[in-house]
Amino acid sequence: MDEMKTYNAASTAELVYNYCGANVMSSVQQEAMREAYKRNFEPRTYIDFCKGCILPIFQQTELHRIFYSDLVQGKTLLEVGTGPTMNNVLSASRQFKDIVLSDMVDANRI
Repeated sequence: MDEMKTYNAASTAELVYNYCGANVMSSVQQEAMREAYKRNFEPRTYIDFCKGCILPIFQQTELHRIFYSDLVQGKTLLEVGTGPTMNNVLSASRQFKDIVLSDMVDANRI
C-alpha cells in the first residue's frame, strides 16, 4: 500500500470505496484498511461532517423507539464501534444498568 496521508471523512469514504468496490477484500487489504482507519481517522472531522445530516436524526428516533420498548432487555449493553460520540447509546441508559463503549480507534476512546 502506498504511503498514507491524513484522511478526512470524504477521502476516507473514497478509500473505503476503492477497497470495497467489489465487496471483496483480501485479508491483507482488510488489515491495511483497519490500520489506515486506526491511524488516520479524525473524530472532529467526522463530527463536523455529520452535523445537520438527516440520517443521524432518523437513527436517534429509531434507537429511542427501540430502547423505550420491550424489544430490548438486559442489564448490560455492549456498544461495538462507538465512534467519537455516545449518541447511539444515550437513549439506552434508561433500559440498561451498565453500558460498555468500545472502539478500535484510540482517538475515539473516552
